[in-house]
Amino acid sequence: MTRHKHADLIIEWAETGCPIQFRMNHCKWIDVKPGRNPDWSEKLEYRKKPQVIKYRRYIKRFEGPEYSISIIEMDDINPEKHVRSFYRWIDTEWQEVEI
Repeated sequence: MTRHKHADLIIEWAETGCPIQFRMNHCKWIDVKPGRNPDWSEKLEYRKKPQVIKYRRYIKRFEGPEYSISIIEMDDINPEKHVRSFYRWIDTEWQEVEI
């Protein structure tokens, strides 16, 4: 008997209940709706839904001419109000990265 194309992901999903996404022909990834089971069609691609981190970079200014770059996640405190060494934003908008 041949191993199912998605066997490893099926096992991980069954053991952990991790959120799953699917797509066809390299189109946009679509979430499997909560409470629904993936079809595990061999015609589709599946993946564990990646975690998305939203972040923004800013410059810190210290005593004298010393600077550093810091990153803040969207759920963290606002550095403009809470970080004494905040100098200015590098990014004008929040950035997103999948991990």
